This record gives sequence, structure tokens and C-alpha cells, in this order.
Amino acid sequence: MFDRNSAQSSLDILYEDRVTLNDGRSNPETVLLQLTSETLVIRRDKLKNDRNSVDFSLEQQSNSLDNRLQKSTNDEEMISDERLIKLHRQPNETLGFSIKGGIDTGMCLESIKIFFILENISYSGLPILISRITKHQLVNMIKVGDAILNINGIDLSLMSHDEALHCLRTSGNEVLLNVKYMKLMAPFLSHQISTNNDMKHHQFSCISSKQYNQGQPNNDEQELLHQLLHCEHSNDVDKTKIENYNHEDDNPVDLISKLNISDSNTNFNTSLIRKSKKQSRRKRMKNYLPVHIPPTNSLTSSQTRSTSSSCSSTVISEFPLFYASITQYICGTDKLRSNSFQLSTLDGSQLGIIICDTILKQQTWIKQINIVIKNLIRLTVDELNQTFLPSDQIHYETWLYERFTIRNNLPEWKTKFFALKGNDVYLFDRPPLTSYDFICCNKIYCIYETLFQIVKTDYLLDDRPYCFTLENNDEYKHYFCLETKQELIEFETNWQRSTYMAVYNVKMKSFGCTYMGKICRLIIDIHQGFSLINNETNLLLWNYKFSQLKSSTDNARTKLYFDFQSDNEKLIKIEIECQHLKTLIYVINSFLTAKLIAVDNCG
Repeated sequence: MFDRNSAQSSLDILYEDRVTLNDGRSNPETVLLQLTSETLVIRRDKLKNDRNSVDFSLEQQSNSLDNRLQKSTNDEEMISDERLIKLHRQPNETLGFSIKGGIDTGMCLESIKIFFILENISYSGLPILISRITKHQLVNMIKVGDAILNINGIDLSLMSHDEALHCLRTSGNEVLLNVKYMKLMAPFLSHQISTNNDMKHHQFSCISSKQYNQGQPNNDEQELLHQLLHCEHSNDVDKTKIENYNHEDDNPVDLISKLNISDSNTNFNTSLIRKSKKQSRRKRMKNYLPVHIPPTNSLTSSQTRSTSSSCSSTVISEFPLFYASITQYICGTDKLRSNSFQLSTLDGSQLGIIICDTILKQQTWIKQINIVIKNLIRLTVDELNQTFLPSDQIHYETWLYERFTIRNNLPEWKTKFFALKGNDVYLFDRPPLTSYDFICCNKIYCIYETLFQIVKTDYLLDDRPYCFTLENNDEYKHYFCLETKQELIEFETNWQRSTYMAVYNVKMKSFGCTYMGKICRLIIDIHQGFSLINNETNLLLWNYKFSQLKSSTDNARTKLYFDFQSDNEKLIKIEIECQHLKTLIYVINSFLTAKLIAVDNCG
């Protein structure tokens, strides 16, 4: 989980300025915007938020733990009745869901302890909870937040996480589960996003302030519960600390004091249960989600210094820049915002509209934020490349926008994530966080079989100026846009570099064709140029270098016409017919591009 205190104290501020924030829910307000090497921080002035602070304090008092527990005893929505679920699976197949919890995860929350006592459920640790469903067939049978009470009649209440996992794996092909829905637990699990990479889970969790009105645990209990739910995949230091807490006295008051929880506001000190400092930046960044720190009157002087650079800034919102995207356009349109921009984080959260005084400030902010985002992407790419072969490395990644035509022929721009890896082009809806994400990508194109063209001003479809197209043999032309001219130049440079590397990696391509009524194969070789070989006799009919090609045309169907210049400077016209004409033309274009780059480098 993202450690707010450690991040605030360890990350230097790279750039800061006063801007206007319009979140669409209240009147625009002046805030202090700060840029660090990993996050974008919003600090609201104390004087303008005193009333909000009082409102929040009253709301927090009205939602006290005792009042919630008393109400929950008659609330049928908090925990539903027990249900029997019968599941079938094939041999060597998983059940289709993931679990968390177990006796070894501890039970450190007073509210949850009392809640299980009221419901006559015996647990000395967190129950075995369904945390993720991977088979869509199970959606109507089980849900995230279901506690598994027993499996085929075997009680799980005294099992550790590993023991419960083993019980599930060895339960046979027909499994009978006795489950009970835990609404108190569900919000902590339903907001987690996990990706599997060599059996390592990176959890994302986001808790909105709206949960204070829904009978959920307070902010300090949320913090601790997140740590407990996460502990089974944390480092060994965290596991040891949690296990040590399990052997302490079960008295919640004593346990709170042993965990250094403030008596005034039960403000949990997250430094007791934090991730190892030896974790890499990428692993820590994967747990970033927007964090809102509400104002409080019980901060100590050290906590005040760690969460505020000045006495006037008390309300802090942090937005991670790991795979974030930034735009100066109104969402989905080709209309520019006036001196403003908007940031979207990896999980889809949006910063709101940041309004600057001048266009110069706007461009400065966009440039500085993009630098940080690209640095974080580069660090992730470097780590992912360690798992790929040298010929299959990631060369380039970036956000871009694709134009679609929706109902009534109205255009709409959607955010896409673009990657050049090995010999291929990848298009994602969300950035790839693991090597497995590249395998699962459903839009993969061979780069030397794809045509890249920058759209000239006269052919632009709307007011977005920095556009290009990608076209291959699938009969669909992708129309993309980047934010600035510099980004377009950078994209073109990386495209040409990746094309050069892909062509010299594959070296040659062969296409079946007919020439003068004979079945032949046209070979395009990066070193030998164009060669035509008779399939029946396997004899070379002709060969020309790339430098001898003067022009080429086609009839947009199957025929391709070459104009070569012979050694005696005589122009030779050649006609061939190929069923894969479009792919052939794109390959020739890529080989010519690679050859020109090679000549320029030699020159």
C-alpha cells in the first residue's frame, strides 16, 4: 500500500505553483500544485477549508464505531444468510477464484472482532475471503467479499491462508462451499486490482471518503485492514510483525496501544506495517492510487511537517504519475481547453481541471509532468526488458488518442496505449504491467507490414493537428493523434528506429506471385535487394538492388509495376501479380526505409 508519510518525506518537490482547480463538484478554488518524481500533489489552503474540516469532524463523530456496530446487528445487508454453493471443475483446472485471509493474518480490528461475535462466527484471524473471481460463470454464484466457512464439510475457521489454499486445491472435481457474504469486508476487496506475474500479486486499493457515510470502518481501521488483507503477499518482515500481533492479548484496547494508535483519534501509524525499503520503485509504484488525506485536529507536530510544507496547507490529495496520462483537450473531442489541462491516473481517476493563469504556465506544467511520466515508464520498460530476449525488447511506449466514429457519424477520441516491442506494434486499452499482458494483447501488428503516415494539414479530419495513420492488411486504418508536435516527431523517430531494427532482424521476406504467366516468388532481401525466382525451375529470373528502383505503382487490386534502372542506365519495366498486394507494398516501404536509415548512418 502507498505509504503517505514516507513518500512525503522522501520525495523532493521538482516544481510547484499556485493554480485553480475545478473538480466539477464545487466552485473553482486556488490550490498549491506540487510535482514530485512520482506523484502530483494538491494542497488546499487551510483558511478556505476550515468549514469543510468542521463538517468532516462532525460527520466522523456521527459515524462512530459504537453507533455503527449497534446498527449493524439488525442490518440484513451487512452479512447475508449462509449459502451452499456447488462448483464443478475439470481435472487440473482451478476453481476460478482467489482467496485472502486465514488465521495467520491476525484479527486486530475491534469492530470486526465484535461483529463476528454478534454473528456467532468463530475466527481468531480474518476469515477466508473470496478476493477475486476469474471465471465469469461464477459471477452469479459467488461474489467478492464472500467468506468461505467450510469446504466439503471441512471447517476453515482455524486454518491458515496456505492451509485453506491447499484444501481448495485438493477438494476434488465437485466442491461444496458454505459461504456467507461479508459486506464489511467487501469494499476492501472489490477495489483491488491485481495482476499475476510469477505468482506475485500487486494490489491496488482505493477507498473513497463516501464510505464514511456507509457504515464502513473509519480511516484508521481501513488502513490497518488493508495491511492485514495485503500481508500474505508482503515481505517476510511484514509477516513476522503481523504474526507477533496475533500472539498478543486479545484485548482491543491493549492491542491498539501496542500498535501505537493515537488515543485521541485512533490514528494508525502506518510506519509499523509498511513494505520493505528494499522493494524496487516499480513494485512500490504499482500500489499507487489517488489518496485523499482529510483535515484533522489531532496531528502531532512531526506528522504536520510530514504532510504539509506550510501551516496553511492541510488537505492533501496525491495522484500517482505511474502510467498516468495528461491532456489539454476536452475529453473525447478535438477542442482545446483554455490555459488548462487534466490528468488521469492508471486506475481511471481524474484530477479535475487544472487552470493556469497563462498558456506559458500551462505548457510548463504539461512538459514537466510528461517528463516524470516518461521517466516512470522508462523504469518499468527497463525492468520488463529483463524478462525478454534481446530480439524481443520493448523499444518505445506512449499514450496516444485514437479517433472513432460513433452513432450519427459523430467522432470521438479515446485514449490508447501504444508499444513497440521486437518486430511488433501493440495497442492496449490499459498499459501493460507484466510480460503476460503483451501475450494477451488482441491488437498486434507486424511493424514492417504496417504503413505509418503523418496526416498532412489538408487531410486532417478535425481540429487536432498532430495526427498520423497506421494501416495494415486488416482493411482498417487507425487514425491517431498526439498532443504536441514534439511528441509526433519523437513518435516518428522511434517508429523508424524500430522498423530498422525489425527489418535487419528478419533480413528477408518472400511473397508468392506470377510473372509473365509463371508462378514465382519475389524475395526482398535487405542486402541483395529484389530477386525473382521461378518456383518450378528454382532459377533466378532477375535481381535488382534497392538503389536501382526508380518508381513503383499498383492498380490497388493485385498488380504491382516496377521501374528499375539497369547497369547500362536503361529503364526496365516489370509487372507482377500478387494476391497480398497491400502487405507486399508495406514490406517494400519498410525495407526501403531501413535501407535509407542505414545509408544515412554510414554517411
